[in-house]
Amino acid sequence: MIEFKEGSYFIGFWFVGGADTDWFAGAWREQSSSTWIFRARFRYHSPTSRTAFDNEDRKSPMEFEVDGTKKTEDDIIRDVALIAGLIGQRFGVEPEFVEVRGDRDKALFCLAMKPWAHIERQAIK
Repeated sequence: MIEFKEGSYFIGFWFVGGADTDWFAGAWREQSSSTWIFRARFRYHSPTSRTAFDNEDRKSPMEFEVDGTKKTEDDIIRDVALIAGLIGQRFGVEPEFVEVRGDRDKALFCLAMKPWAHIERQAIK
């Protein structure tokens, strides 16, 4: 869903965790681009799922691009916070925002601190 490419600049990530559905989103731009990329997905938890990695849950992805000459980072944060807030009201929970404002290494580090991000370490081969 989100590619952590060298040279990308990440604004941050949003998460809204409901009882049987959650919503995750991220916003960034690729190296040398003024276009912001926004990707999000709903995850519908399956009762047969045992881990976040077993592909039992159904996901509903979405993507938008935003002209960075018309919207600043703060505009993106404000706009997505409104969306996350509405979803949070529906789920009856408070949204979480993970501010990054940095490169992929910082983004991965910030996400690794959140159990809902399901960051899985793998050995280098």
